Amino acid sequence: VGGEPEGPAVQEKVLASETCLLTLVEFLESYATESLWVTDRVVDAFWAMVPALTHWGTILNLCLLGESDKNADSGTGTSEPLEPKQRLVLFYIMEAGICRLHLDSKSANSDVRDAAMPKLHDACACILPQMPSLFNVGHVDATQIVLLSHVFKILLEHAIEHSQMEILEHSRDACCTLRRIIESQAPPDAVMHCVDALL
Repeated sequence: VGGEPEGPAVQEKVLASETCLLTLVEFLESYATESLWVTDRVVDAFWAMVPALTHWGTILNLCLLGESDKNADSGTGTSEPLEPKQRLVLFYIMEAGICRLHLDSKSANSDVRDAAMPKLHDACACILPQMPSLFNVGHVDATQIVLLSHVFKILLEHAIEHSQMEILEHSRDACCTLRRIIESQAPPDAVMHCVDALL
């Protein structure tokens, strides 16, 4: 994932990362399905122990598996696409991880800040180019639109603030997708977050 050469060792790392993420998805789906707003607390609790929470390539592969021919051979070790509810939970996890990094990047503690910045840069590089595909997957569900809009807003503002111009080029299609959602019959709450992401 993330440009590393293919090989048994890489595949083992991908599989281990997927296993961690899918275990967390299963836990939240089983015990917090009616209160997924607590996902940020769960992510915070496991933050230092589960590096997979910032393995953006693996998260994207799981979210988009089976959605296109391109993603069908993306190096993921999982053969079965996620169910809609599982994908929703994974979007909650991704959003919580991005929010945690964003908070850490503003920390007064230089060690915390220095640790967060490369991961946030990596999130921009991995996720922003895939935002149109993520919105296409999540556009039928208002909650997914809200989560993805928040992720997009944080990453876009970070990329602008740190002059990641090559990454910003990839945000145009996502902006067009957001405009289409706004012009559609999407629920008001979803539209509000889409508008906020574009401001």
